Amino acid sequence: MTKFLSYVVTGLCGVGIGALWFLVRFLMATTELHTTVTISLADVLLFVFISALIGVAFRLASLIFAKENWSLRKQIIVNFLVLFIPWTLYFFMVNNFVFSIKTLLSAIVQFIVMYAIGYGFYFVNLRRDINEINRKLKK
Repeated sequence: MTKFLSYVVTGLCGVGIGALWFLVRFLMATTELHTTVTISLADVLLFVFISALIGVAFRLASLIFAKENWSLRKQIIVNFLVLFIPWTLYFFMVNNFVFSIKTLLSAIVQFIVMYAIGYGFYFVNLRRDINEINRKLKK
């Protein structure tokens, strides 16, 4: 797979994950507010674009795992922090830079969930590739 195509695929994965995230947040908002919530097309398009960028950011940050002289623990910690810092800035930007412990904890929890989903897919795919290689080597 070409590098460009791999970035397109991860961008589309980001859109898929972002769409699910958007749906959950939308349902939470309607439940919390007990009212009808309207969403503009511009908001949806912005969310799709940002979700694609987050998917691409995950792909770029995964290059940290190519550092063979680092332990897996170090790679995961550095990767987590490299992605967490811009996520936090993005989160506070979306929330009009309103800072409180509650919003910070919300940003942390949402990022950890997103990180687990994103790299859960990555590691499942990696494991599948390794099993395929091992199967071919046994032949």
